[in-house]
Amino acid sequence: MSAAVIAKPGVRGKTGRASVRPTSRKASPDQATPRRTKSAPRAQAPAAATSRRRKVIVFAGLVGVMTITGALLMAMQPTPLSPDMSKSLMSVETSAQVEALFDTQVPVNVNRWKYIYVHHSGAATGNASIVADASGSSATLPDHFVVGNGLGAGDGEVQVGQRWNAQQPAGKTVGLDRVDSDCISICVVGDLDRAPATPRQLEQLQRLVTALQDRLKVSRDRVWVVDAAGLPAGCGRYFPREAFRTGLLP
Repeated sequence: MSAAVIAKPGVRGKTGRASVRPTSRKASPDQATPRRTKSAPRAQAPAAATSRRRKVIVFAGLVGVMTITGALLMAMQPTPLSPDMSKSLMSVETSAQVEALFDTQVPVNVNRWKYIYVHHSGAATGNASIVADASGSSATLPDHFVVGNGLGAGDGEVQVGQRWNAQQPAGKTVGLDRVDSDCISICVVGDLDRAPATPRQLEQLQRLVTALQDRLKVSRDRVWVVDAAGLPAGCGRYFPREAFRTGLLP
């Protein structure tokens, strides 16, 4: 409601006109003009804080999921190879798997290798690391390849030694004075004087040897399987010599 104007008749000013004085009345509470406040921005502050908290929670959740996923992937990976090994093949069946045998740090010289020597480890269980320790040659695997029997390494798993990866001569095998520098040494895990090798182990051994024969042009008569009763240098009394030799390339 606007200010009231009250005229007093009978009282005149110097101009001869009626004098007017504006007077104002106090507005009722419900008519008072509301004051502008800064309450709106303050009301937005909690919302912004809540949004930030949500972002932090989402980010923390993503980090947690990624951490758990990484841990699961690491747990699913095979056991890391020992320092003296370059790779481990669960099968030597496809052409790609065979090619992996020759994917070495030092390129394979096909004219260097002339012989292949096969022997057993002399222990019921084992793998490349255990064979290396048992050899006493500064814990370095003396063989180029080890074929597992499921006890310490996978059944038929072909473990590729660092000597093959670096194209170095084989080391000394217990019961043997030396292995020629142009001879590839293969150890079959097991005490084959007491028990035979597994079918899968023999199958993988045959594939490994024939793959080496084919690539390096090693004839059957240059694949050595020797007798050395009670010593790892031999192939063991239960090794199927005739069947093995029959499966070799000419």
